[in-house]
Amino acid sequence: MYGVKERKQEKRMKLGTQTGSMTNHLLSRAVVGQPEPAEGMGATILCYSDRHAATITHVTRAHKTTVVYVRQDKATRTDKNGMSESQSWAFEPNPQGALYTFRQSKNGQWEEVRVNEKTGRFNKIEGNGLRIGERAEYYDFTR
Repeated sequence: MYGVKERKQEKRMKLGTQTGSMTNHLLSRAVVGQPEPAEGMGATILCYSDRHAATITHVTRAHKTTVVYVRQDKATRTDKNGMSESQSWAFEPNPQGALYTFRQSKNGQWEEVRVNEKTGRFNKIEGNGLRIGERAEYYDFTR
């Protein structure tokens, strides 16, 4: 049975609701030993079952919290495996790629946020997770 402290930590990237991928769920929680984010560093946006390569474009601090802005990279499939789990990709910057904002929670995990235009504060959204320090792409053909 979970105590109150453990229950509070369970609120990040919920398996089955925010992510349908056990791999993405585990990657969103694997934060011990992660590198300090820096502009130009690779990142992976963890979606429901897909993953998208990205580049950190800006790092800042807001109210004692690290905030990173990432832009989705262009990913080109390099293998000939078709609708397969075995996928390889090449990445390049995409100036028109989608922009995302994440803040680091107290337990080190990254949560997607949006700025409230009225208050100027970050609001957590039930969105994607983030893994910093590496680029990865994965397309789930079953969804």
